[in-house]
Amino acid sequence: MGARVKRYTCSGPRDKFSLEADVYEGWVILAAQTGSFLFKMMDAAGDAAAANEAEANGDAAEMDRWERQGEAGFGELLLCPPGTTLWRQALEPMSFVFVEYVSEDNELFGGIPPRGGKIRIRDMQRLTSSFGYMNELHDRNDGAKPDADVAHLFADLLFLITHERSTAERLRERRAAEPLMHHAAAYIEQHACSPEFALGALADKLGIAGPQLTRRFQAAYGKAPVAYVTEVRLARARRLLVETDDTLDSIAEQCGYPNGFYLSRMFSRAMRLRPSAYRKMYRI
Repeated sequence: MGARVKRYTCSGPRDKFSLEADVYEGWVILAAQTGSFLFKMMDAAGDAAAANEAEANGDAAEMDRWERQGEAGFGELLLCPPGTTLWRQALEPMSFVFVEYVSEDNELFGGIPPRGGKIRIRDMQRLTSSFGYMNELHDRNDGAKPDADVAHLFADLLFLITHERSTAERLRERRAAEPLMHHAAAYIEQHACSPEFALGALADKLGIAGPQLTRRFQAAYGKAPVAYVTEVRLARARRLLVETDDTLDSIAEQCGYPNGFYLSRMFSRAMRLRPSAYRKMYRI
């Protein structure tokens, strides 16, 4: 049989999945482009039995990092192994990418826990680019007919997953040594889109100086806090561009930016795509 992308789908906004649950021949990658959904992966032998077996094999710690049930949104990829029941339910109108890959030995998935799970990708720019090309190829081919270009993009998704695993392990070690920065990240995620948000106020709240916040956050997360703020704001901007008809000025206000021009400049610099082009690409 060899190794090949069996099928893939780039679905436009819809209220629900065609099938609530299914079992697949190969490995499956399922990812939301917009919106979010609930999911659960169930082994043929039953979740409890599989968990006990994994724990006996020393895989419990790895399993804890790969959620097999919960909620998934943009930037979070589900990897479901062959023979596993994948249940899913849309929480809101959503669009998604689905890829099924079949191989005699699944060699490309050797670095992934055998029971699969959810992983978050931090390189939003590259992920957005890969999804964009997949959508373009899907439309050009008038459906999900895999070709060499699709296989290349699929391999790029696997590269992002492998890279994320190694990066996440390093970040976990750093965060364990810097619990204060974990609180800083959580605060940014909750308040970055507020017009009153300021990193200086966050530093004061944590009881440290601004330069110290920058240095320690960079060491813990591999990026400056201002870059993390931008990620949070642009993640919200992407959702609003696709899921609403709001003007750019209105979206800018909801994301903590002074006006649409400033948002457009930040968005284009980070995503290599103007907000209008992003909206057109993902509003199918």
